[in-house]
Amino acid sequence: MINGTQLSWDYTTDIVKLLIDTHSDVPLDGISLGELEKWVLELPQFVGEANLVNDAILLSILTEWIEEV
Repeated sequence: MINGTQLSWDYTTDIVKLLIDTHSDVPLDGISLGELEKWVLELPQFVGEANLVNDAILLSILTEWIEEV
């Protein structure tokens, strides 16, 4: 876990850091929001509820990921 934190949808920056570590070889321009949601839900540190996500949250995560790399 990042600093012992369990992640929910509010932890965009931490989610992005983990996605960079786990999916560093993926071209970001080809990621669908459905695929991104699946990857976030698969993170061991993620404990958020799947039904609380929406496109705006996923786009925020993707935008931050693109800015980080």
